[in-house]
Amino acid sequence: MKKRLSLLLSSIVALSMFSSVAFGKTSDDFTDLKDLDASTKVKFDAMFSAGIFNGVSETTFGLKDEMNRAQFAKVAALIMGLDINMDLHQSSFTDVSMNDPANGYALPYIEALKAAGVTDGYSEGTYNPAGKVSKEQLVTFLVRVLGKDADAKSKTFTDKTVSDWARGYVALALELKLFPIPEGSFGGASNATRDLLLLGAYEAKQQLMPAGEQMIHIKDFAFNKNVLTVKTGTKVTFMNEEDVPHTIVSDGLFDSRKENSAGIKKGESYSFTFDKPGVYKIYCSYHPFMTIKITVQ
Repeated sequence: MKKRLSLLLSSIVALSMFSSVAFGKTSDDFTDLKDLDASTKVKFDAMFSAGIFNGVSETTFGLKDEMNRAQFAKVAALIMGLDINMDLHQSSFTDVSMNDPANGYALPYIEALKAAGVTDGYSEGTYNPAGKVSKEQLVTFLVRVLGKDADAKSKTFTDKTVSDWARGYVALALELKLFPIPEGSFGGASNATRDLLLLGAYEAKQQLMPAGEQMIHIKDFAFNKNVLTVKTGTKVTFMNEEDVPHTIVSDGLFDSRKENSAGIKKGESYSFTFDKPGVYKIYCSYHPFMTIKITVQ
């Protein structure tokens, strides 16, 4: 099981590999992303903007390219917000080296994951940076990163394409909407591709908000929650995921138009920290039927 966990962890790591090339770019800059639907583009753009993913070239994202464990390590470390020692040049794994022209860049990320207890390698003393990561391994890692290992073990899932040990993790990952529900079998043993990694990483990142923070998503002219209860001092971020601009208003408390008179556009967000207990109604002044009630305790 240790080998499986470390492999999973490395998969997440790879997600962060896509960081530098696409910085400042959007999905419209990559030829293989232009046909994606609008809601999916929002997720890609958010990960580009955060510096977590990039393209395989200036014009291609590599949507169906398979990822390796080195790439997974970088993404995982970035998503988890781990401290990365970029001055580190020596690895604790015998097969990880800065002299590796293909995967040497991942050394600091791999070591950060190990230090955080996320991975102990592929086998004794090795990490296997060039190794592929299967879909079920990626799923398991994401679920564990979210701290839901015990929840996964209580789940059942009937799909012969998924290994017995991974079925609970796949079931929970689909329930948490980390990945789209497949039309047929899940294909757990098949290698994870970059599109699946990015979408899974995006969803995990939303659910990995730091302690004291909450994320509300705006889509289809609605907040993704009607009510929310938080503790005093909680920072709530409202993320617009559709083409239409919105405002975030709570009468007498805040109005996003004071900072952004044009409204919050797709891919933009507005945050407010609720410092006082009470019940607050939040709405969009452009579309008053969009409301959410936040109770601060």
